[in-house]
Amino acid sequence: QCDGYDVYAAEDATLGTTKDNITVKSILIPKIYVGVSQDGTAGNAKLFMAVWDKVIAGGRFKNYDWTLKVDPDAVLVAWRIRDHMRPHVGEKVYVVNCNKFPGSPNFPMMYG
Repeated sequence: QCDGYDVYAAEDATLGTTKDNITVKSILIPKIYVGVSQDGTAGNAKLFMAVWDKVIAGGRFKNYDWTLKVDPDAVLVAWRIRDHMRPHVGEKVYVVNCNKFPGSPNFPMMYG
């Protein structure tokens, strides 16, 4: 179980109700065009920046030890992340999630 979460979307959406009977709704961000980057993946840097601007403006991240950005099609196993990150509580760390193309002149880059 996650200790907290937010869902960001370009459209207003009600996603459901928690076990505590709290309605989960999306937090609106501007609709941003996502093209194709030079490596053939989604060119979504502007979208990421818009989301992070909302995360920072909302301030809820300050209530937690870690903030994770996951794709809509990702599976997040909270207890595994918690176990992996436990040694870093109280530290400022950036965790690289992939080392797929370390020889690329564009490294580091994300790979889905």
